[in-house]
Amino acid sequence: MALSEEAIIQQINVLTTKTSENPEMIYKTIAALNKALDPNYFSGNDSKIVNAINKLARDVKILTDAFTNLATKTSSAILDIYSEENAEIWEDTKKLMGENSIIEGIKAILEGKRQQELLKLHPADEGKLLSVNKNAEGRLEVKPISIESLTFEVGAYEVAYINKKLPELSSVGEAIDRICEKAIKGIVMQNDSMVILSQDNEELASIPMTTDEDINNIILSLDE
Repeated sequence: MALSEEAIIQQINVLTTKTSENPEMIYKTIAALNKALDPNYFSGNDSKIVNAINKLARDVKILTDAFTNLATKTSSAILDIYSEENAEIWEDTKKLMGENSIIEGIKAILEGKRQQELLKLHPADEGKLLSVNKNAEGRLEVKPISIESLTFEVGAYEVAYINKKLPELSSVGEAIDRICEKAIKGIVMQNDSMVILSQDNEELASIPMTTDEDINNIILSLDE
């Protein structure tokens, strides 16, 4: 049913007149007493009913677009956990973190509380060393290995040797070479001792010989 000319004019007047200019329309924070639009949001031309409605519609659209944009960016970064496929991933992630939120999970990981799960360690791995290896797919992974299974081959000249009295020597290999140079030439038996000589005929050690008197004294001490 078409509006009458009088109704059309009345509708225009109601919807397009600034309510802020009506002294009888006073804004109250108490809803039961309120008779006007909140001037903090609707003033001047925005206090017209049609403008106020349009303003609300624009604000809602801006918020909707902003939320949609944020949701799209967030989903691409941390997945849409409400989809069937991603929901399963999220549940597995929570189990790994041991927490129900991302922030709590990250905190637990940074505090080192989830190392056992992340590195796939077991109580039987206690005392083992962690080794970084490539798996069949070419990806690096950490595996525990026992110390007993380790073998090392290091050249004697690659191991450092420090001796303040022999500063010219810098490796174990050089030290061994020096020992070989000073190697034992032989053992010389003297009347009262056994002398060990170097290649340069230097006395490296002298071991006293046991005499008959020493043996007698030992026997007598046993009788006592």
